Amino acid sequence: MKTGMIRGIFAVLGYLVYTLAVLALLLWFLFPAASVRAWLETQLDGLNPALTWKIQGLSFTMPVGLVATDIRISDGDQTTPLLRIDRLTVRLDPAVLLANKKEVPLSYSLQTLGGTVKGKVRVARAGSGMRCSGTLRNLRIGRMTGVWREMGRTAAGNLSGRFSWQGTWRQPALGALQADIVLTAGDIGLQQPILSLDRLKFSRMSARVSLKKRVVTFADGKVESRLFSAGYKGTVTLLPYFQESGINMRGFLAPRPELLSRLHDDVAVSLIREQLQDGKLSFTVSGTLLEPGILFHGISGVIDGVIERSAR
Repeated sequence: MKTGMIRGIFAVLGYLVYTLAVLALLLWFLFPAASVRAWLETQLDGLNPALTWKIQGLSFTMPVGLVATDIRISDGDQTTPLLRIDRLTVRLDPAVLLANKKEVPLSYSLQTLGGTVKGKVRVARAGSGMRCSGTLRNLRIGRMTGVWREMGRTAAGNLSGRFSWQGTWRQPALGALQADIVLTAGDIGLQQPILSLDRLKFSRMSARVSLKKRVVTFADGKVESRLFSAGYKGTVTLLPYFQESGINMRGFLAPRPELLSRLHDDVAVSLIREQLQDGKLSFTVSGTLLEPGILFHGISGVIDGVIERSAR
């Protein structure tokens, strides 16, 4: 009796495995890639009216997952996308799925900008709520040529860090983000020279970043360079057109002797030294990401005249 029951259970399990295997093969070969790709592009376009998404390839992968290739995010100029994702793999975790009745557990791996982004996603079974976490490794920001073209400058550097985000996938900018990021070997072009520098070059820039209701907050910001060190904090208020987002930052700049020696103006150097407080100049940055304005403050107040003279 027991032997027959056990055989029956194994027979059912064997049939179930066989059925799932056949279903997986059918999904693999008959996967409606064109229809799903068009639906995904429509959904993604709805996230931000200023952006368009194009997915070149989409396929089903075993055991349960999707692979999207050559994803391009553009602002209308299809020749130079703002961001290109070479490959995105999303997989469902069946074991966790059975134990989690409120969320669908997914893992993802994204290859872009010469680096990787990997992590976990939890999608609410009801509604559009999501939780996401992951790590960034060696993203080369200089490859975002479309973004820097819109900003009217060039940049380079390797971005790494970790992050967590929670919100609704339909309105990601209204979600809550926490991140620790580091940018190494940085090189960012300046619209106007500052202290004789037309480019901001640094070995390391770091910050704790948070997002809440479209406001990105930077805390504990630090910059290390051969020519100076700096600290910063503040906010960026996001707008649909990213380059128009409002910026409100403040911090300090501590020039090293190597920086002052580049000025070749003894009077300007003397004036700057007189304005240093504990070896530092305070600054504020306001305006937009496209057109930021910087003011330097010394012991006697605003000293932009000194800074401008030193740039000549």
